[in-house]
Amino acid sequence: MINQTRENIKRKRILKKRRRRLKLFRLLVFLLLASIVGTVLAWVGFHIYIWGRQTYDTYSALYQGYEQRQALKKSTLDPRFDDYTNVLLMPAAFSSSPPRMIPRIMATGCRFRDLPMSVGYTRL
Repeated sequence: MINQTRENIKRKRILKKRRRRLKLFRLLVFLLLASIVGTVLAWVGFHIYIWGRQTYDTYSALYQGYEQRQALKKSTLDPRFDDYTNVLLMPAAFSSSPPRMIPRIMATGCRFRDLPMSVGYTRL
């Protein structure tokens, strides 16, 4: 006669082995997928870094050229003329009547905001 309890124990041991193998297989698949994803992320990150470095080097060289041009421009200008402003006043019309107001003022290179709203002139 066969002992039923012994058969049940053997069957449960076989099921446990299958579950262990299945868990081990799942773990290996997960580790494989995780390593693939990690490798892809590292590769993408590396290429983003290379692209960013090249972009930085390009703009750094451009900025150094800009600084050199600015230094050259500043060295050719006389510092005594830094605060000078060119203002060109253009009358709209000349007439023999008393002084009139000049409606147009053209200012170039102004460094101040207090231009008069109107300027009178007299004919010589």
